[in-house]
Amino acid sequence: MFKKFLKNVLNPNTSTTIRPQETKQMIPKEEQDKDFYKQKSKELYQRARNIFDSGDINSSIELIEKANEYLIRTFAKNEAEIKNASRFFGVNLEGYQAAKDIEIPIKGLAEDEIDLIHKEVCWFALNGIKPNYVLMSFLMFKEYEWKEFEEELKRVKNSCNPEKYEIYYYIKNELKEQVNLLEHRKKFYSLSLSARVLLSSYNAIGRKKYLKEEKDIEAFCHQRGAKELKDAEYVHLTNDGLMIEFPVIEKKQVMFEKKKLETLMRYLLNIAYQKREYKNGKSEFKKKNVPNAVFLVDGVGGSTLCKVEAIPVKVAKEKDLQVHSIGCKCSFSFYGNPERLSEKEKEKYALR
Repeated sequence: MFKKFLKNVLNPNTSTTIRPQETKQMIPKEEQDKDFYKQKSKELYQRARNIFDSGDINSSIELIEKANEYLIRTFAKNEAEIKNASRFFGVNLEGYQAAKDIEIPIKGLAEDEIDLIHKEVCWFALNGIKPNYVLMSFLMFKEYEWKEFEEELKRVKNSCNPEKYEIYYYIKNELKEQVNLLEHRKKFYSLSLSARVLLSSYNAIGRKKYLKEEKDIEAFCHQRGAKELKDAEYVHLTNDGLMIEFPVIEKKQVMFEKKKLETLMRYLLNIAYQKREYKNGKSEFKKKNVPNAVFLVDGVGGSTLCKVEAIPVKVAKEKDLQVHSIGCKCSFSFYGNPERLSEKEKEKYALR
């Protein structure tokens, strides 16, 4: 039964031969409805994207939600299935707002390409896709420069205890020599952006991803880009379930690059988060009578530049409240009344 289900999902259009004049009468109403829902979803999704590009986010969200409703109806048979499928198709306004605030500090790409990457990161974030998957879809197998990464790597290499820093992973797994990935790059970028994002989101670049549960397989097969991956033979039926994989030979190098791109996106989102903390803190400072308010930085570590800080909000500039470096895990917070801190905390933040 399970294998039959997989075959039906992978080959939904398989049918017996029928005479042309009988086509209309022989297509079941359920199939006609599915075709209608699929087409309607496609149209609404394109309209949502067009409106998104014009800057009307609220109207775009309404259309995305309607498009997803129609898409789910193409395969969900009852309320329980609709509810389950909705987990895979949603809107993430908070994710979009975080992505909108990021700046991509890489060199080696044209400015218009970086602008396009940022726009797509925002669009897919609004659609519930993590930004690092989108970034991976644009930068995987490409050459680019990331100055902050190289500077932190150098500092860690020169430190007495390199293993205590987050970036140590890249020293421990540093490649002796780089392999030319041009062939992989050509194959990867021959796919549409939706298909590349889908591969990235299932973590199927350079590794096998198996789906065994019927609900997970069906949800995948109805994702935008799934049919393209199947046609390109990156989706296979196996004894262990449905396997998704963009195969590579140089797996170690590819894993290294994937990890680096995940680190880059985490770094950019942390910077965006700190910017919001700064704006919120400044806003609180103006609303309340707290002349001694401070931004507290706990100095928990992770990078070579991490330190404990108490920055007076009154004179703080945005550049004063920055992620220290790659791997920084420090927590930043607004504190209106530092005089209420415990003696131990006052000592920690040098507020005595």
